Amino acid sequence: MSPFARAALIVTVAVAAAALAGQACAQARSADAENRRVRVHNQTGVAVRSLSVAETGGAFGPDLLAGEALEPGRSRPLLIDAGNGACRFTVRAVLTNGQTLDRPGVDVCRIADWYLTR
Repeated sequence: MSPFARAALIVTVAVAAAALAGQACAQARSADAENRRVRVHNQTGVAVRSLSVAETGGAFGPDLLAGEALEPGRSRPLLIDAGNGACRFTVRAVLTNGQTLDRPGVDVCRIADWYLTR
């Protein structure tokens, strides 16, 4: 492959990667354009085994950590979006020591960082 063809291929791959990254960013926002991406900080001193959310009066959804514990002192960005325009959720954290922490009224449309404490 000539150096010119190699450079053209690299540019094409870079443009495609940028387009995919743009799509991923666009998908981080709901149809109502509210940003529901929140960085969750674990300040409990214990690893968080699972994290799930529920709308008021609703059932808790799947584990947002997808089975990967959030170690103490660490943080992770999460998209908290039910797809129906809801902004307020009860957040449930289950710690590796068996303790369950429920935090009602978390408004994911108004915060960028959320600190979980005991």
